[in-house]
Amino acid sequence: MQFVFPALAWGFLLILVPVVVHLINLMRHRRQRWAAMEFLLESYRKHKRWVWLKQALLLLSRMAVMALLVAMLAQWISGSSWMNLFGETVTHHYVILDDSYSMSDTIQGSSAYQKGLSAIGAILRAASAQGGSHQVTLIRCSRAIAWSGKTEADARADVAADLLARSLPPNPLLLLDRLTASEPTPLDVGYEPALKLIAPLIESASNQRPIVYLVSDFRRKDWNQPEGVRSVLEQMSVRSTKIELVDCVETQHQNLTVDRVEPEEEILAAGIPLMVRIQIRNHGSTIARNVQVRVKTTEYRDKNLTPRSDQASSGVESEMQPILIDQIAPGEVVSRRIQVLFAQAGWHSVEARLPDDAVDIDNRSHCVVRIEEGQKVLLVDGDPSKRNAFFLDAIMNPGSNAKTGIVTQREGPEFLRDVSLRDLSNFSSILLLDIPRLDRRGLNNLKEYAELGGGIAIFFGNGVDAGSIDHYNTDWYADGQGILPCKLVGLSTLLANKEEGEADMMPLPHPIFSSLMGLRNSPFQFLRISRFVDAQTNSIKGGALENGEPIDGKENRALRVFAKLRNGAAWAFDTPFRQGRVVVFLTGLSQDWTNWAQDPTFVVATLKMVGYLGSFRRQESSQRLTQPLTFSYPSREVLPSFSAIFPASKTMASRIAIEFNPEQDAEGFYKGDIATSLEEVSDDVRNAMITPGIVELWTTRVQGDRQVKSYANTVSPAEGDLSKVTSSELQDALRPVEVRYRQADSVANSGASASHSTRNTLLMIGLLALLILEQFLAWSTSYHLPRVARGGAV
Repeated sequence: MQFVFPALAWGFLLILVPVVVHLINLMRHRRQRWAAMEFLLESYRKHKRWVWLKQALLLLSRMAVMALLVAMLAQWISGSSWMNLFGETVTHHYVILDDSYSMSDTIQGSSAYQKGLSAIGAILRAASAQGGSHQVTLIRCSRAIAWSGKTEADARADVAADLLARSLPPNPLLLLDRLTASEPTPLDVGYEPALKLIAPLIESASNQRPIVYLVSDFRRKDWNQPEGVRSVLEQMSVRSTKIELVDCVETQHQNLTVDRVEPEEEILAAGIPLMVRIQIRNHGSTIARNVQVRVKTTEYRDKNLTPRSDQASSGVESEMQPILIDQIAPGEVVSRRIQVLFAQAGWHSVEARLPDDAVDIDNRSHCVVRIEEGQKVLLVDGDPSKRNAFFLDAIMNPGSNAKTGIVTQREGPEFLRDVSLRDLSNFSSILLLDIPRLDRRGLNNLKEYAELGGGIAIFFGNGVDAGSIDHYNTDWYADGQGILPCKLVGLSTLLANKEEGEADMMPLPHPIFSSLMGLRNSPFQFLRISRFVDAQTNSIKGGALENGEPIDGKENRALRVFAKLRNGAAWAFDTPFRQGRVVVFLTGLSQDWTNWAQDPTFVVATLKMVGYLGSFRRQESSQRLTQPLTFSYPSREVLPSFSAIFPASKTMASRIAIEFNPEQDAEGFYKGDIATSLEEVSDDVRNAMITPGIVELWTTRVQGDRQVKSYANTVSPAEGDLSKVTSSELQDALRPVEVRYRQADSVANSGASASHSTRNTLLMIGLLALLILEQFLAWSTSYHLPRVARGGAV
């Protein structure tokens, strides 16, 4: 037996009091022979068995009354099999525990996740105290996502569940021993996959009484549109399933998140300064003031690189000047730019860190920057004298001590016909200058280059005439399937400006002109344009973008006009082409078209354009934890021995290094992603694989030197939004499903008191029944004078 107040259990000795009183009463009798008593004794001997039975029952009833009183005072909580008569045979408790990183929200030293575990323990204790048969199934949301499978047939509840149909032992907290050491994951997970895993279990166990508990922090972002969760719960409610929502957080707390760290669309070359943009979001309800952002770079500058898993990084770390943000309004995203410089080529990283707050895991974010020795640009000039390429080459290779990080190569249009796609892919961007005509093979090479992420810029010139315009419309536009997104109308002349102060060209928001906009005086006031090519920018599918805003941006070929002439005609536009990009300037670079090539703004715009066009072939600077870490190496260049180093998780003191041998495909490449290339891994490795930070992939060249490729794993910043949904909003969102909402702090008290109340009610009923029986037996065993009838007759 178990009691809430075990000290009061000594009161069970009071059941001996009726026995002692009975013995004392027997000792008070004195033997006295008397004739009349002989008759009574003879009658007593005749009925003594019945009298003794009634006296024994009376004594036992008085002892039972004392035992029930003590059991009620000591709060009896141990189960007993006879209680099964008052309920169903088996009660199955299905617990879904939210372990997304918002559950690490710390309140007075205890996280929401720890409160959730305490609430689960209280639920199991209360179930054990109620008596009867109980089973528990517990699934964490992150494990449900990992094992739910792509189809319902692939669902693996038996693997995903931490506890599956486990019977409650006398001490149910033993079931949670393994979970007490667990932590919230860095993932943004939902409830629907876990609910879909337990739905078949509930359906198959028709003889059980199911209760589903959602233990979470109930953030608004998860419950604005809970159609999927409501649909699954509605199916469960058909089975008379009780649904309880256990809220682990009472109020919203302040939280700042590093929303994004990414390099701007610039030239990424060794020794060239690079601007990195850092975005900080305020998820709180009050203004955040004097926010300090610490920035750290990691550079792999040594040619003799070696992996070092026992250190925080295998590269050289450098702290930069912190960024101070005066204030961030609630819900606001503040962006700051910082300049970094990497002296050598390689996969380097930048980290931004915030001070500790309610949720610590989103206070850091990283980006990876691949720095090359030089960014190769192909200049294809249709002018035999290569005058157009001269203007651009002078900007990209100024000579002297100036360095742009660009390596140019001048070629004629025939180069595009003869070059292979593999050699063409070595260029980060291709600039087409005054090309009157291009054969079909050259156009196909350009299309395939752009489809794979290449950037193309098109300029016109004196070689373009009416016949060339027809060629562009037929072969370059190709009814919307070519690299040119719209038809060209023809050559036009911009009339001289009669109003002083009005510029010939007006730039619109775009990365190419970003650094030239927002100035007090327009830098384009001295720009003069006399000729241009008129284009039907509003005729394409998807529509054009005016002032940087799409009219209809659903189609892949949506066109963005980012420079207009004063007569309203488009002068420059930008359009996607598969994975690549095409930028068109409807002008030439010679003096009879415009003086832009001699204007200082042309230098800035050209360098920005090269960085912008080259950005579409780059690997993403960061990726979410759930995205695969892919790799591809020619087998002729590296040895088939790879090593991956993952960030240190909370359960490990240092980083974890795992070696693996990838398989070679039919094309002679080692391809795949790191996670699927690894064989069976331990829980520590699995936790490290979903830890945010820098992942290093080490390979060995056939020459024997080591090389490293870095990946930046980041958390979803949306999970840092700690705004809560109210209980009434939850119930409204889940209607017609009936749910019971409780705070985690009140679960233990309410669960125990409900159990005790039920048991005490039964004990009270038993006590009243015993008191009535005791009175009846006492009356039955005592002597009563017979009733005297009227008239004196007995």
